[in-house]
Amino acid sequence: MNSTLLVESLKAKIQISKPVKESIKKAGTTFPIFTVDRIQINNSTLHYKNAINKDVILAAINDFGLEDGLVDLGKEEVTVAKVYLSESKIRLSSHPAPTSSSSIVTTSASSKKSWKVNVQYIEFDDNLFLSNSEQAESKKCI
Repeated sequence: MNSTLLVESLKAKIQISKPVKESIKKAGTTFPIFTVDRIQINNSTLHYKNAINKDVILAAINDFGLEDGLVDLGKEEVTVAKVYLSESKIRLSSHPAPTSSSSIVTTSASSKKSWKVNVQYIEFDDNLFLSNSEQAESKKCI
């Protein structure tokens, strides 16, 4: 059965203000698998803000689509046949918290993400991607 999720004129604001606790995998636990035939998002805006690492994403999406997608939470895999984006503007700002010269940043093995993402076909047409951080700014039209 083919199904399409159509989203028109969505205005979404997402903010993360505290760390998300990682789930613990237990033996015998069954995780769901999500599938989608098609998602279409038109004329929508997204404002994502991560208060922990100071990342901000602003997006004005004219036409976004995804076809034949699968998310397997147990295997930590995402598979998508086609993704397309046209006439849209996306801005990523990254402002990491300042660290003193005497501080040491470490990462533990448990914080490593092992998700695998496979996209077979990507189509971009007339988009503007802007990325800036404390160190540099980058702008690409694709």
